[in-house]
Parts: sequence; C-alpha cells; structure tokens
Amino acid sequence: MSASQIQWVLEQDVLPELHEKMARSIRACGMSVIPWQDDWKSTGDWPQLTSQRAIFHGSLENAAFVRNEIPWKPGAYCNVERFQCSSWYPSTSRWVFNQPWKVMPAQELIATARSVAHELAAGERLFVRPDSPLKPFSGRVVEVNDISLDRLDFGFYFDDPVLPVLIAPVREVGRESRFVIVNSRVVATSDYVSEGRAASSSDVNDSHSDFAAHVAKSISSPDDVYVMDICESDGRLWLLELNPFSGADLYNCNIDDVVNAVKGVIASVQE
Repeated sequence: MSASQIQWVLEQDVLPELHEKMARSIRACGMSVIPWQDDWKSTGDWPQLTSQRAIFHGSLENAAFVRNEIPWKPGAYCNVERFQCSSWYPSTSRWVFNQPWKVMPAQELIATARSVAHELAAGERLFVRPDSPLKPFSGRVVEVNDISLDRLDFGFYFDDPVLPVLIAPVREVGRESRFVIVNSRVVATSDYVSEGRAASSSDVNDSHSDFAAHVAKSISSPDDVYVMDICESDGRLWLLELNPFSGADLYNCNIDDVVNAVKGVIASVQE
C-alpha cells in the first residue's frame, strides 16, 4: 500500500501543538490529514475511506468511538477492554507500580472504604482511579474517612455509581517517562512531569528506556501501537500505565519516528 492511501484523522482542537507537528510529519511522509468532525457521531456521515487506510488521533472518547463504530482500518488504536487495569495488571504484577491493588464498583468502595484500606495495608489514604483506560475521572488520593462519590467527581465526569475503580495504597512517584510502543518495540520516548502532565525538558534516562524495552518484549501487547509509562519509586523502576495510542499525548517524543513506525503498521493491515 502506498503512503498516499493512508489517511490520518486528527482531532486538532484536543492537542493542537502536537497535531500541528504530526500533520507536518504525516504530509512529509506522503500521507494525508483529515480534520475530525464531531458531528460525524450524530449524523454517521464520516468519510467512507473504503479503499484506503485511516487512523485516528485525538480524545480518548472519540478514539473509542472510532474503534467501535466506524469501519475504518485500523481506525483507532484503542482496545478499551485490553487496556483496562484489571486486564493487564495480573500479568504484569512483577513490574506494576500500584500494588497491592483491588478493583471494585465505586459505590461499593464508598461503603467499605475502611475495610478496603485495611485489606491493602493502605493506612488513612487510598489511591483511586478508574479501571477504564477512557478515564472518566482522573486518578487521585482520597482520605479514607472522607471518601464519597462526590470526591470522585460523580455527576460531573461520570454518572454510573457502580463504575469499576482500582484502589491501591498511596506511594511516592519519582521521575516518569512515556514510551511509544509499536509491535512490541520502543520507537519514541519522552520524560514528563506528572503534575499537570507536561513534557519535561530532560532526556529520557537510558535505564528507563532499557526497562521499557524489556517490559514491552515480555508482555502480551494490548494493541499493535500503544503508550507505556514508566516511573521511579523506592529505588527501582516500575510500570505505571499502559494507554491507548489514539488518545495519548506524546509530549516530547520524536514525532517523525512515531509517524513512520505507525505508517509501517497501517500499511501492513490486511483486508
């Protein structure tokens, strides 16, 4: 398949600076860019692209919509089920940062917070995040004596009281790095600052890159393309998160390397 038959659909108002860089790189490789239109979800009038390949990049919500509802190939790297924490945590227990951990409905956590904290040896505070990679609320630290659905932004970002959430003890996180993984291989890296999820000006430590490469080769990939976050804590490296590529910020990753690697995967998609 030629590069001219590959289309990138970019939701450019979500990550404008990143998508400006991506668009330049995409066009330099001979591929095309189509701006995402939100009204496609209500009208169903999205481009058919039946004789071409298309990949979306933008918000997690729309990445999941493309993956599930629009018959583009590959459409979006956003396999929601495989990116749920409860799907990949068990097989990565030797590396995963949040441990011990437990997944349960949010409403049940509220009713049993004290016993859950005791079970996890978590003291008076808990780390809580959605099990879903679509992140209907942001992960946060909550006080056991003050936990409520409101503290999890219920009614603002989500309205399902039995939304599955992951709970773990609170731990200090050190330096963090993001890696783009393509076919189980690291193709681009960037440090970032967890506060505000902003790119860091520092280069990725070689030990982080080596660790990410080892984990990527050792696990069952949740998708052909995804992002992996690594962190330092307690004197060692940990696997912090696996996230869908089609809804991920790439911080200071080399965009040319990312676009070229994804191009290769898309070109190999079979009818």
